[in-house]
Amino acid sequence: MLNKSTSYFLEGHSTYSVNLSDENASSFLLQNNSNVTLDLELSSKKNDIYFNLGQNSNLTLRIIIKHPIESVNLHANVSRGTEFNIFIADFFKNSISFKSIVDLDEENASSSFHLGVLSKNNENKNYDISFNHKVGKTYSELDAYGVSKDSSMIKINGTSHILKDSVKANANQKAKVIVFDETAKAMTEFTVNEEIKWAKYLFDGYEVAGINSSVSEHFIKYWAGVRLRDLGVESQYNEKKSDIIDWFNSYRDINKQNAALQETTNTSYQKGALKND
Repeated sequence: MLNKSTSYFLEGHSTYSVNLSDENASSFLLQNNSNVTLDLELSSKKNDIYFNLGQNSNLTLRIIIKHPIESVNLHANVSRGTEFNIFIADFFKNSISFKSIVDLDEENASSSFHLGVLSKNNENKNYDISFNHKVGKTYSELDAYGVSKDSSMIKINGTSHILKDSVKANANQKAKVIVFDETAKAMTEFTVNEEIKWAKYLFDGYEVAGINSSVSEHFIKYWAGVRLRDLGVESQYNEKKSDIIDWFNSYRDINKQNAALQETTNTSYQKGALKND
């Protein structure tokens, strides 16, 4: 358990460089009406970092992974009118677990997470990126790119949680992993998880006849597994085909005529027929 904490105060229009060399928790407080760039060097194996950003400010955080780090836990609270941009470059020869949680606490708060990551040999790199939109008029963005070689693995999991009453809250996520070796494993779970969360948002408590969040989750995982195997990538999704899959397959075949009965033209009629009574 961490029993010490080091605090840093950021203010004005400045660039700061900080080296976190021990396993104590580190807290950064950004003053109101500030515009700051923070270059953070992590040389401790385990890092717990907290940010509290004041109002109407801008903080750009830049981290280059260049030491053998085991884990990073980053948690930030962003206030009204403030922007928090995070840039991570990870090309170091080491496995890592990186978890980031950004709470957008007030209106017009925004945050972005930009990641470039390389893995090779037997490295296992896990990035878990979360944004919590606690009010409306907030914005978040995930932009991640990775290259996986040899028998390594890159796992990027992105989550944007938007409360139902958060009007005009927007979230954008994009992640691409390039596989350069047939034995490499590259897993981008964020898309699947986001689709499942969206299905639960739509159908939990508002079930439609024939479809619910459970059916939607099975459908999403089934097709995710199919597409990953098509690419020659080992998949953790091994869902069995269900009735809704067969129904979907019949409608996705563009060579078939798929229409409701009331939308079709009847061609099985007789012309000029005579009936004797």
